[in-house]
Amino acid sequence: MNEKIKNALGIALILGTLAVAYVGINFAMSYQPYPGATFSVSGEGEVVAIPDVGRFTFSVLSEGPELKKLQSGNTEKSNTIISFLKTQGVEEKDIKSESYNISPTYQYYECNLYGVCPQAQISGYRVEHSVSVTVRNLENAGTLLSGVVENGANTASNLNFEVDDLEKVRDEARATAIANAIEKAGAMAKVGGFKIGKMVSIYEETPYDYGYGGGEMLAKEAFPAPTLEPGSQKVTVRINISYEIK
Repeated sequence: MNEKIKNALGIALILGTLAVAYVGINFAMSYQPYPGATFSVSGEGEVVAIPDVGRFTFSVLSEGPELKKLQSGNTEKSNTIISFLKTQGVEEKDIKSESYNISPTYQYYECNLYGVCPQAQISGYRVEHSVSVTVRNLENAGTLLSGVVENGANTASNLNFEVDDLEKVRDEARATAIANAIEKAGAMAKVGGFKIGKMVSIYEETPYDYGYGGGEMLAKEAFPAPTLEPGSQKVTVRINISYEIK
């Protein structure tokens, strides 16, 4: 019985040793040693795109002593503006409520001769509904901005023209940047008298896109629809690539 146990333990030990050896060999075969001499190049790609959508925000602000009446009036104005937008071809998916806030307003009193200051009292409420609008027909942007104010909005602000599918434009700039980096690598290898090995690393710097933005239109400044120019949007991508030197 003891001999059988010894044999079993011996076989288990041999199998365990073989398993460890197998793992070690696989690791050694899969391990990629750190490359020797390397060099790095950077490339830049730039694409200038014409914005195809506009975005702005309008707000409906109501103040007064009766909260229920304020809410009702604010909702009525907001609905009127949204109805106007839809008649101008703006789809429901492009109209989004960003915030709806209710806050109290206070009446403050002067302190008396003895420095006693009466406590401020709530005098009414402030209701504000902010809505963002995406404009896909840019020729209609000025009409929409003036129209929301004429239909009850207190402000129309944060007008920006943007490229809707910005990632597609960024892909174009990225391809140009990589081609630029590869071209530089070839030139460096030719001048330096060495051959390019395999690629060691590649990474992209965080891009910054330059666009056009507008200001704010107050209700008291409402005027006939202005002509708005979307301008252009420059998208720049920088790529850094490292290669082995053969």
